[in-house]
Amino acid sequence: MVEDVCRNVKCWKNGKMALRWTVTGLIEAEKLFKRIRGYRDLPLLIQALGRKKRGFQNIGEVA
Repeated sequence: MVEDVCRNVKCWKNGKMALRWTVTGLIEAEKLFKRIRGYRDLPLLIQALGRKKRGFQNIGEVA
């Protein structure tokens, strides 16, 4: 989507202009993004994985 928006620009003047067009393309692409089912539970998953990782680290220390 960013490429589609930015390909219409014929004369890039400076970095700020490139940044503006890139952000515009990202905003347009955002409209097409799909929300992940269960996204609200991601913090719980991260916590659970952290606990699991600490558990495995403790096992490695004992051996």
